[in-house]
Amino acid sequence: MTELTHHTRNIRLAPRKVRLVVDKIRHKRAEDAAAILTLVPNRAAVPVRKAVLAAIDAAKAQGMDTKTLIIQRAWADEGAALKRIIPHSRGQAWPIMKKYSHVGIVLKPADESTKS
Repeated sequence: MTELTHHTRNIRLAPRKVRLVVDKIRHKRAEDAAAILTLVPNRAAVPVRKAVLAAIDAAKAQGMDTKTLIIQRAWADEGAALKRIIPHSRGQAWPIMKKYSHVGIVLKPADESTKS
Protein backbone atom coordinates (compact mmCIF):
# COMPACT_ATOMS: atom_id res chain seq x y z
CA MET A 1 0.00 0.00 0.00
CA THR A 2 1.45 3.34 -0.99
CA GLU A 3 -0.59 5.66 1.22
CA LEU A 4 -2.72 5.47 4.33
CA THR A 5 -5.84 7.52 5.02
CA HIS A 6 -6.96 7.99 8.61
CA HIS A 7 -10.17 9.67 9.81
CA THR A 8 -10.92 10.90 13.31
CA ARG A 9 -14.56 11.80 13.71
CA ASN A 10 -16.70 13.82 16.12
CA ILE A 11 -14.16 16.15 17.69
CA ARG A 12 -16.13 18.62 19.80
CA LEU A 13 -14.58 21.75 18.29
CA ALA A 14 -15.64 23.99 15.46
CA PRO A 15 -13.97 23.09 12.15
CA ARG A 16 -12.82 26.68 11.64
CA LYS A 17 -10.68 26.41 14.79
CA VAL A 18 -9.40 22.93 13.92
CA ARG A 19 -8.31 24.09 10.44
CA LEU A 20 -5.94 26.63 11.99
CA VAL A 21 -4.07 23.78 13.68
CA VAL A 22 -4.25 21.35 10.74
CA ASP A 23 -2.66 23.97 8.47
CA LYS A 24 0.47 23.96 10.67
CA ILE A 25 1.22 20.25 10.08
CA ARG A 26 0.47 19.82 6.39
CA HIS A 27 3.44 18.50 4.32
CA LYS A 28 5.56 17.84 7.42
CA ARG A 29 7.08 14.57 8.61
CA ALA A 30 4.52 12.73 10.75
CA GLU A 31 6.75 12.47 13.81
CA ASP A 32 7.73 16.14 13.51
CA ALA A 33 4.06 17.10 13.24
CA ALA A 34 3.30 15.33 16.53
CA ALA A 35 6.18 17.23 18.15
CA ILE A 36 4.99 20.55 16.70
CA LEU A 37 1.47 20.00 18.02
CA THR A 38 2.73 19.66 21.60
CA LEU A 39 3.88 23.30 21.37
CA VAL A 40 0.80 24.76 19.68
CA PRO A 41 -1.30 26.64 22.29
CA ASN A 42 -4.67 26.12 20.58
CA ARG A 43 -7.17 23.78 22.22
CA ALA A 44 -7.58 21.90 18.94
CA ALA A 45 -3.92 20.80 19.02
CA VAL A 46 -4.65 17.97 21.51
CA PRO A 47 -7.22 16.03 19.43
CA VAL A 48 -5.31 16.69 16.17
CA ARG A 49 -2.12 15.32 17.79
CA LYS A 50 -4.05 12.23 18.87
CA ALA A 51 -5.28 11.83 15.30
CA VAL A 52 -1.71 12.08 13.95
CA LEU A 53 -0.46 9.51 16.46
CA ALA A 54 -3.36 7.18 15.60
CA ALA A 55 -2.49 7.51 11.91
CA ILE A 56 1.16 6.68 12.67
CA ASP A 57 0.07 3.60 14.65
CA ALA A 58 -2.18 2.49 11.81
CA ALA A 59 0.72 2.86 9.36
CA LYS A 60 2.97 0.87 11.67
CA ALA A 61 0.34 -1.90 11.83
CA GLN A 62 0.39 -2.09 8.02
CA GLY A 63 4.16 -2.48 7.99
CA MET A 64 5.09 1.02 6.80
CA ASP A 65 8.31 2.66 7.97
CA THR A 66 7.19 5.38 10.38
CA LYS A 67 10.45 7.35 10.10
CA THR A 68 9.80 8.28 6.46
CA LEU A 69 6.08 9.11 6.67
CA ILE A 70 4.97 12.54 5.49
CA ILE A 71 1.55 14.09 5.97
CA GLN A 72 0.58 14.38 2.32
CA ARG A 73 -2.89 15.83 2.97
CA ALA A 74 -4.71 16.92 6.11
CA TRP A 75 -8.14 18.49 6.40
CA ALA A 76 -10.91 19.30 8.85
CA ASP A 77 -14.52 18.93 7.75
CA GLU A 78 -17.69 19.95 9.49
CA GLY A 79 -19.55 17.21 11.33
CA ALA A 80 -22.91 17.21 13.05
CA ALA A 81 -24.04 20.06 15.26
CA LEU A 82 -25.92 20.07 18.53
CA LYS A 83 -28.71 22.62 18.24
CA ARG A 84 -29.42 24.52 21.44
CA ILE A 85 -31.30 27.69 22.28
CA ILE A 86 -30.61 30.46 24.76
CA PRO A 87 -33.56 32.40 26.14
CA HIS A 88 -33.58 36.07 25.33
CA SER A 89 -35.72 39.10 26.02
CA ARG A 90 -39.41 39.38 25.05
CA GLY A 91 -39.91 35.64 24.73
CA GLN A 92 -37.34 35.19 22.01
CA ALA A 93 -34.93 32.27 21.71
CA TRP A 94 -31.53 32.64 20.10
CA PRO A 95 -29.96 29.58 18.47
CA ILE A 96 -26.62 28.11 19.46
CA MET A 97 -24.89 25.60 17.22
CA LYS A 98 -22.33 23.41 18.99
CA LYS A 99 -20.32 22.16 16.04
CA TYR A 100 -18.30 18.99 15.65
CA SER A 101 -15.35 18.33 13.33
CA HIS A 102 -13.97 15.40 11.36
CA VAL A 103 -10.19 15.31 10.76
CA GLY A 104 -8.66 13.41 7.86
CA ILE A 105 -4.96 12.64 7.43
CA VAL A 106 -3.19 11.01 4.46
CA LEU A 107 0.28 9.59 5.17
CA LYS A 108 2.76 8.68 2.43
CA PRO A 109 6.35 7.49 2.55
CA ALA A 110 8.75 10.35 1.74
CA ASP A 111 10.33 8.77 -1.35
CA GLU A 112 6.94 8.26 -3.06
CA SER A 113 5.55 11.70 -2.22
CA THR A 114 8.52 13.45 -3.83
CA LYS A 115 8.06 11.58 -7.14
CA SER A 116 4.47 12.71 -7.69
